[in-house]
Amino acid sequence: MLAAPAISDSEQATSWNIVLRADALTSQGRFEEAFAAAVTSWDKSAEFDTGFQAALFAAVAAGDSVSLATIVRHWDVVNIGELPLRVAFDAMCESFAALLERRWDAGRAAAATAEQLMEKVGAETLLARFRLAYAHLALGHFPDAQRAAELADAFFAERGAMPYVVRYRAAAFADADSKERDAAATPARASGVRAAG
Repeated sequence: MLAAPAISDSEQATSWNIVLRADALTSQGRFEEAFAAAVTSWDKSAEFDTGFQAALFAAVAAGDSVSLATIVRHWDVVNIGELPLRVAFDAMCESFAALLERRWDAGRAAAATAEQLMEKVGAETLLARFRLAYAHLALGHFPDAQRAAELADAFFAERGAMPYVVRYRAAAFADADSKERDAAATPARASGVRAAG
């Protein structure tokens, strides 16, 4: 597909293709490969935001704080302006970094900022992916993590994408305590989704 001149000459199309590949790898639990693929989109002048988003979700799913720091370092160089989604991305990075370091209050505060900004601009899919990852790391530490999990479940269930959620929760990084809490909460969330659907 990328061999077609109209596509191979388009930085935007090339970026989208890279991001789609990275997201597909993330959905398969191949987080390190997904991160490596997403990074190759960062030097494209068009649609670079989506490449950083794909890298972020891959790094967080792998529990890789070193890759997360790499994302932040490169993002600080290319991020220009105060557009809501760019500020939301900053907040997502702050939240995930704090959660990976078990700084629960800081993670929660940054998550609230990220959610508000994404809701404001209607970035529904990005918000649902954030909530899924956030809840996976924070579940059991404060009630809004459970709410985030339920909202993510509802979003993906409405779109017939619960297998993505199940695979993510099975493969994504979580400390031992979080994995136990997530396993205990999954049946309750699943039944709540079925009842709501």
